[in-house]
Amino acid sequence: RGWFEAPIAAFYVPYVKPQEHGARHRCAWAALLDLRGEGLLAIGEPHFDFTARHYTVEDLEQAPHTIDLVRRDETVVHLDGEMNGIGTNSCGPGTLPAHTFAPAPKNFAVRLRPACAQELAPAEAAKIPPVE
Repeated sequence: RGWFEAPIAAFYVPYVKPQEHGARHRCAWAALLDLRGEGLLAIGEPHFDFTARHYTVEDLEQAPHTIDLVRRDETVVHLDGEMNGIGTNSCGPGTLPAHTFAPAPKNFAVRLRPACAQELAPAEAAKIPPVE
């Protein structure tokens, strides 16, 4: 559990060989806001994993080295029900069993709503129940 507040670029990890990075696990909510404090609020029912970065998965897979990555202007967001922990066994140990899940059907929900931090803090907005 924790609270992370940072620009998207701060979640970047400059691995020598680019790969996925910056994931946040079991999030109750996430707000993606611009400099005016406006944007999108994602609320997990009950939780989700997410990443937000300035690269697509394809960008990361195709770049041989970090220097070859070209930062996109847009923010690429992934909302997942669950994801494996780190470790691929390609240049070190594999993922520990406690952080590995077997692929299986999973139900989860994420509510998306507009966010404006000047009107209501995202943490408070996330507590508002959905309209039935």
